[in-house]
Amino acid sequence: MERITYPLAHPIEIEIHDGATAKTVTIAELHLAPRVKGRHMRAADHAEGPVEAKLLMISSLAGISRAEADELDEVDILGLDSAYGSERSDLQRIAVALGLVPNAPVDAMLAAIAAARPAAAAPVEGGAVTGMTPVPLPDGAGSPADGPATPVTSPPA
Repeated sequence: MERITYPLAHPIEIEIHDGATAKTVTIAELHLAPRVKGRHMRAADHAEGPVEAKLLMISSLAGISRAEADELDEVDILGLDSAYGSERSDLQRIAVALGLVPNAPVDAMLAAIAAARPAAAAPVEGGAVTGMTPVPLPDGAGSPADGPATPVTSPPA
């Protein structure tokens, strides 16, 4: 079967050591297994959480190391999740919840998620604390996970 080629929105750089010399190589695309099989799913068995499980599965599907998977950008991780187009795709479930049509283009899904983030009662990054909401940050100031959380007295409408 032919592999799926996924061009990375944010290429990653890795360092390859050959004895005393080292060189930097840029990975601009991943070549993924055409279908998720048991061996790929089993790669996530030793994960200590859902993010690690996702990265272990991506590394297995793409034939890259766990360290290389750690360097992937969030946009690419979400895109890789949707590349298989299954109903179980996290990105597809979020898109449908935001009112987009199933199998909407990845760019449309990411734009809808970004637009919905300020209205979210909890940071999208996870680790939400009941009664807390992320503090809005100016453009370019990082993500809500980088800033302090502010207590709220009532849930947002």
